[in-house]
Amino acid sequence: MQNIFDLEVTNNLIKRINTLEPTTKALWGKMSVDQMLAHCNVTYEMVFDDILSSINKCNTNI
Repeated sequence: MQNIFDLEVTNNLIKRINTLEPTTKALWGKMSVDQMLAHCNVTYEMVFDDILSSINKCNTNI
């Protein structure tokens, strides 16, 4: 499995994402490009929402 924290792997993933177009066909699965990108972002949104919620809770206790 590739490590997304490796700079070369990260750059390759970014390059692949940047080549996607709305008409890009899935190689497997049934999601469209926009559905796939939204799906991949859910985890990050959950993490950042948790972090921001924690920060906001700390700031309201000041």
